[in-house]
Amino acid sequence: MRGEKKLEKKCEFCGREFIPKRYWQRFCSSKCRWRYWERNHPRISIEEYEELNKLRKKINESR
Repeated sequence: MRGEKKLEKKCEFCGREFIPKRYWQRFCSSKCRWRYWERNHPRISIEEYEELNKLRKKINESR
């Protein structure tokens, strides 16, 4: 294991210190990764989605 460094990182969701298995790993667990995704990508209903699309069309038409 030449040149291998065991650097701790801080989980971007819970803040816990962990040793990543991959250099690009950002979260300490899959649970934290999923919770981060859920927080930043809230689910909306089909009705809300359709309403947003109507508003987007109105905005684009007014330009």
